[in-house]
Amino acid sequence: MHRPRWYIDRLRAMSLQEVAHRVREAVRPPHTAKLPAHLERWAGPTFRFEIDGDLETAEMILRGERELLGLGRVTLPCAQTDPRLAWELERGHDWVAVAAVADEDPRFRGWLDQTLAVPLPHPESPMEAAIRIHSLVATASLTRPDPPPACAAMIFEHARFVERHLSAYSSANNHLVVELSALVVAARVLDDSARHVAALQQLATACADQIFDDGVHAEMATHYHAFVLEALAIVAHVEAASGTRYKWLDRTIAGMSEYLAAITTTYGALLQQGDDDGGRILPGFAIPVEAAKPASRLFPTSGQVVLRSPRLHVAFDAGPFGFGTLAAHAHCDCLAIYAACDGEPLLVDRGTHLYSGDTRDALRATAAHNTVQVAAQEQAEVAGPFLWRRQPKVVLERCELGDTDLVVASHDGFAPATHRRTLLRVGDVLLVVDRVDTALPITARYHFAPGLEVAQTDNIIVTSFGWCAVIAGNVATTRTPHSPQYGALDAAVTLAVTGTVELSCVIGPGVYDPEVVARILAEARTLGLIVPE
Repeated sequence: MHRPRWYIDRLRAMSLQEVAHRVREAVRPPHTAKLPAHLERWAGPTFRFEIDGDLETAEMILRGERELLGLGRVTLPCAQTDPRLAWELERGHDWVAVAAVADEDPRFRGWLDQTLAVPLPHPESPMEAAIRIHSLVATASLTRPDPPPACAAMIFEHARFVERHLSAYSSANNHLVVELSALVVAARVLDDSARHVAALQQLATACADQIFDDGVHAEMATHYHAFVLEALAIVAHVEAASGTRYKWLDRTIAGMSEYLAAITTTYGALLQQGDDDGGRILPGFAIPVEAAKPASRLFPTSGQVVLRSPRLHVAFDAGPFGFGTLAAHAHCDCLAIYAACDGEPLLVDRGTHLYSGDTRDALRATAAHNTVQVAAQEQAEVAGPFLWRRQPKVVLERCELGDTDLVVASHDGFAPATHRRTLLRVGDVLLVVDRVDTALPITARYHFAPGLEVAQTDNIIVTSFGWCAVIAGNVATTRTPHSPQYGALDAAVTLAVTGTVELSCVIGPGVYDPEVVARILAEARTLGLIVPE
């Protein structure tokens, strides 16, 4: 149950048309449809998903155990108060895992037939029903030409439910893309050409609404960017297997893949921002990400900046706060940086943990990100687990990328004060200068990746492969909560730099070298930047 203020804020985020739509949805009677006759002996899709099987995982599933995100291995039934953890168990991923090895042992096929013979109500969420459609199609493809008899009826019934309850208006974020991707796939494998054409058209429109021209998903959450990319890649795979390709779909996938590649370190870690619930549509399905060129790059319409050198890799969030009136998966991470040295994550955000409970707001707060906070103020005002009452505006003021990179951006989240952050990369070293026109104390935080051994000597903080040298500001280190995966919570070291008006720090790989710091400060003064002597 939400507090009365939440309902007021949620209504403010909706148009009159959306309110009317939700009232109609609430009173509309359930819909039933009879399975078309030609599907009663359905032989499955004409293609096969290439998903690697794992006998150990299949054996675990037959024993009634599951790997549940950050909770690790659990035994069913497993009561979960957090809805996201409960949804994970209902997505049908266990069917896919068992189907991938069904030919290895008759027990696996028997478990599949028995499990899918039990009528399963569709989830209340149309997106969860959509993910189950993808699992059912993959299961049928892995067991063709003799899929479990219930597959066709379950795909059909779930598709009709999703079709009638598509996410709309303020809720039409990544959920809508996943729902439409499932409708495209369901219509293709069930040979419903009219619905296939309609769902493809709707999917193209949703992608145009949600994905910037530069390929970045507008929710400003790295995980959901990859989630949407996976949904589109599944559609492209199914369509290609049916002999069809679409230029708009190929172009969208290519653009999204380029961004994902640009923020992926050489060891495969992501420079992550925003919510991350660990969800996949089809575990084992490969998301297309090509190796990125090690060069700095601006993604102009989304305001994302990637700074690269042979040893330093930095992502800078100078884009919109989030998507739509809800900004459901956004964090207070305006002007935050994420850094890797020699391919290893150095500075990260503190994760998500759960979508419910006390840590939800704490890990979305300004203090959980590599940016500046004014006193105890927040960049944005929380109104609920997936709702914000006030959102800041971000301006990318300057971006010059080349042998030397210089980026300047600002936001008004602490109005009337303005936070302005300047980044200067020279070689493998980064200078960060923060200025806030306020008399209040300011704090810049730098959250080190978990597992790093961090040592401090005066204003120098060193790790095994990277360091931070504070040029202006008082220095303190502490341990703060860190969520490495949804449902898991640990702690890691955070550097807090405090002062007034202006703070600055230099970040670099390898062993700390004062001469390197002196050179980048001299270059900053040559460029007219104000930094301490």
